[in-house]
Amino acid sequence: MITCRKRPYTATAIQWDGQNFDQVCDMLEPAGCEVDLYGADMVMLRSAEGIMTLRLGDYVVRGENGAVKTYTDKIFAVKYEVSLA
Repeated sequence: MITCRKRPYTATAIQWDGQNFDQVCDMLEPAGCEVDLYGADMVMLRSAEGIMTLRLGDYVVRGENGAVKTYTDKIFAVKYEVSLA
């Protein structure tokens, strides 16, 4: 038996604030996502990972491998450490 640790990786993230739709689209374009705005406070994402909903305050994250995931602000704060680099 061995002890191991998951390697850290760098991801790109943006928080949906209801006014930054263009920035969300720009970040997701390299991942090949389709992004649609639903009303003033919800974004629907279609990616290789499936269909996801982004609500006000949620984060969308694009990993090094291009995988896209969405998280509530509370889950994001637990899973990710913001780098100022």
